[in-house]
Amino acid sequence: MTASRPAASPPARPLSPALDTTFKIGLVLKGLDGILEVAGGLLLLFLSPAAIEHIVRMLTAHELEYQAKRAGRHPAGTRGPAPPQ
Repeated sequence: MTASRPAASPPARPLSPALDTTFKIGLVLKGLDGILEVAGGLLLLFLSPAAIEHIVRMLTAHELEYQAKRAGRHPAGTRGPAPPQ
């Protein structure tokens, strides 16, 4: 006695080529993000805390200076001239 198989349905077609392309791009970006996370983790593993602090200060100095100017404060914490009105 053999069991009969139901008739195979035709393969499902993709929803849309744009959706398929978007999925593939998202997958590649997720892979790149993972690679960057591993690289960043390895850097943190091998750099000293002083080196990490130096890099962070170097990368954020312009933003901190800009925010201090907008608030009318000198980056060192002393009061500077009043911001333009």
